[in-house]
Amino acid sequence: MKNKLKYLFFVFTFMSFSSTIIAQEIKVTGKVTDGNGLLLPGVNIIIKNTTTGTQTDFDGNYSLTLSSGETLVFSYIGMETQSIIAPSSGTYDVIMQENSNELEEIVVTGYSKQSVRNITGSVAVIKAEDLAATTPVDLEQSLQGLASGVTVGSEGGPGGRAMVRIRGFGTINNNDPLYVIDGTPTTTGINQLNPSDIESMQILKDASSAAIYGFRAANGVILITTKGGKYNSKTKFTFNTSIGIDNIAKSNFPDLLSPQESANVIWARFNNDGVAPAHPQYGTGNTPILPNYLTPAGADSADLSTYDATTNKITRANKAGTDWFDEYFNDAFVQNYNLGVSGGSENAKFHVGMGALKQEGVALHTSYNRYTLRANSEFKVTNTFRIGESFNLSYSDKVGSAGNQSTAGDISFLYRAQPIIPVYDIAGNYAGPQSPGLGNGINPVASATRNRNNLTRRYRTIGNVYAELDFLKDFTFKTNMGVDYDNTNSSFFTFLNPEVAEPNTVNRLREDNFYTISSTWYNTLSYSKNIGNHSFDAVLGTEAHKINS
Repeated sequence: MKNKLKYLFFVFTFMSFSSTIIAQEIKVTGKVTDGNGLLLPGVNIIIKNTTTGTQTDFDGNYSLTLSSGETLVFSYIGMETQSIIAPSSGTYDVIMQENSNELEEIVVTGYSKQSVRNITGSVAVIKAEDLAATTPVDLEQSLQGLASGVTVGSEGGPGGRAMVRIRGFGTINNNDPLYVIDGTPTTTGINQLNPSDIESMQILKDASSAAIYGFRAANGVILITTKGGKYNSKTKFTFNTSIGIDNIAKSNFPDLLSPQESANVIWARFNNDGVAPAHPQYGTGNTPILPNYLTPAGADSADLSTYDATTNKITRANKAGTDWFDEYFNDAFVQNYNLGVSGGSENAKFHVGMGALKQEGVALHTSYNRYTLRANSEFKVTNTFRIGESFNLSYSDKVGSAGNQSTAGDISFLYRAQPIIPVYDIAGNYAGPQSPGLGNGINPVASATRNRNNLTRRYRTIGNVYAELDFLKDFTFKTNMGVDYDNTNSSFFTFLNPEVAEPNTVNRLREDNFYTISSTWYNTLSYSKNIGNHSFDAVLGTEAHKINS
């Protein structure tokens, strides 16, 4: 039901400035196939020097709007990257050729690194440019469509955690994959990470991952490598930002009954049961009559001077009907800002990334803010001994949940709320099904507004420190200590709601605080030897894992 529209206003990079002239916009469409004519789904297509792009669908089709003269870049794992200048005709089919160099790609598989051609298990690789093509605000949701066998379902709402499933459901219990961030495993999700900090992601899909991580890998493993600096490189600053709009097109709202149609359905129910129709709001007789007032129930007139917000509410009937979906949903802005600094000398390299996400929800009075700081560094103590660290600090706050009444509950009442009920009563206070014959639902607009100050704050630190030693030419010993600290604090206030049939009798405040600290210490001894065109790799390792909560 929900269509997301992203309008990228500007993206620029320090140390790489350019000027452009506004050109005519054209819509380019076409198909992408391989050299054998097979359609290629999931091909990444981006406008060069931007993060605007799309992907081909399951039939290999693509569609993208851009300015004439701009260059499209087509990329796909195992294929040569192609660049074309946008054709004036607006149609361009692409044939991609295999890239033999991709066979030498090195990926992380557990505690070691291997060449793609030597891997016998099922591994999918997602690179930074693949993520950037989707301009994601959430790392979990950005996985959708980038790897075969991986399905992503969104929880909904800003800051909602995604449901990631690798090759379907494996058990009736938790089916979440294990995430390993720079060597630190976690099972509490990755929506606190900034997608702009990610260098690559490897997805281990089959049972071979269990040989490395044990039972935790039963649902698959997603290995995440964050960006780092390079030795002997100049300091580089990058900054990018995107601003977009989320909305739900009104044409996608369900076509619900009008007040008169709803009353006619009630009369049809009576007639089908062989009972004389009678309703506290619509009266009696052969046809239902819409009242002028819902409170007092079914009245044609009311003494407005007797109004009291708690003991004697007076509510006019909305005979034209209330469009609850239109009242509850609205356009929402999304702002994303990212700053990166990286570089290195002969004996040190570093990368620092900072990000800020401000996301309004399309649902009334919902929002999500996330601020991240990531720091990676490595130092050569000697030519054979290295030490390093990688840490991610994040803070987020989410508005929109209300104790046992969540945003999802509000949305369910958009269907249940009677269209004859207005949003407000005669005094501007909230109206609702207080009188008989209107059900026991709630006013979803009232619920969302009262919950606008309910806040969930989350602080998270995940990172590791490590040391590596090369010896006897082909051996490397590495020791790594990782920690994952997660703290969540929530406060929910429940207001009086006299407009409903079953109102709250007292105000209530509930505060929750949860924390989890997990630590992982592993040691590995690696052997790697190249003889001619053959390579030999072996890893021995031990791991200790501890969780406190």
